[in-house]
Amino acid sequence: MEYELIRIGRVPCIMMILLSIGLMNHVMIAPMVLNQAGRDSWLAVILTAALLPLWILLFRPVIRAIGTQALPAWLEERAGKAAKGIVIAVLCALLAMIAIPTALDTVQWAESMYLPNTPPFALSFVLAALCAIGAVLGIHVIAYVSCLLLPVVSTLGFFVSGANMHRKDYSQLLPILEHGWSPVLSGMVMVAGGFIELSLFALFQGYVDKPFRTHHLFVTAGIVVILTLGPIIGILTEFGPYEAVIQRYPAFIQWRLVQIGKYFEHVDFFAMFQWISGSYVRTACSMALIMDLLAIKNRIKRGILGGVIGIVIVVMSIIPFDDSIEYRFYERYTPIMLCVFLGLMLLLALIAAFGRKGETSHDASNGA
Repeated sequence: MEYELIRIGRVPCIMMILLSIGLMNHVMIAPMVLNQAGRDSWLAVILTAALLPLWILLFRPVIRAIGTQALPAWLEERAGKAAKGIVIAVLCALLAMIAIPTALDTVQWAESMYLPNTPPFALSFVLAALCAIGAVLGIHVIAYVSCLLLPVVSTLGFFVSGANMHRKDYSQLLPILEHGWSPVLSGMVMVAGGFIELSLFALFQGYVDKPFRTHHLFVTAGIVVILTLGPIIGILTEFGPYEAVIQRYPAFIQWRLVQIGKYFEHVDFFAMFQWISGSYVRTACSMALIMDLLAIKNRIKRGILGGVIGIVIVVMSIIPFDDSIEYRFYERYTPIMLCVFLGLMLLLALIAAFGRKGETSHDASNGA
């Protein structure tokens, strides 16, 4: 049975992007930013966010040039098969480095926080199987699942923020630049490593029924900034900078403080729903994008590739390693990913500006 592309609306696609990139910026980036910038972590996020309009100005011509074409077809039309092969290979490697560590981090967190007596094999097998099934079915299925998950995840986020409001001391955010600019600049590199995943908009162009516009980029980027800033300000104001820096999962630990009235507490299991939702969408979406970039249409072959990635996840999850190893991986991988994504963005911008035009006009490919 052949896989058929079913185009989706721009809003479901953006919801899927927010769940995927939101997990990276809301959960995985936060401890590294706090470790680098300390009390000034919130300032590092704001200063990095101020650079996002530059990213949009660079990326907007790429989005306009691609229109609603699939990226591989656009690359072959504009730059030839050789350039297409190189870009696709790099993108597949990046997506694999997104999918596998995300799943492993989820299993590690679930095991250490909630299921210490459950074998990692069982956790990783279930997660990998669900992600592989979603990837085989296609991006449109993952997008529709995101439409169900994101409203609940967002509501829970507002809930935990509001429930802990009385514990927050915003004076903990001051003074700024206590240790100079060096920690802030180091924190900005980590934040930018999370923000740069917005470049994946180029991959989703081929799945939407209408091309993305500039305001879609601005709105999505703005929401991602809020998702990044929220847990950092929350943990700084609730725990102070010294305690916040040593927390491995700042976004999660805030759930431990929630108490409403005298008897309503210990609701941190909601954090697991948030994390699993983002992890599932992020991992399944990355796997599906790899399959589509490699032009695998046969569902059996898609299932085989999904199974191979799933086996890698399961095997790596049962290898015992300290959590600090995973943390150091993210700390070193994030700046590398920033450089690679920036390089790809520049390459796509050059192809959009100087690549040869196909028979199809720009307006027709854009749907404009």
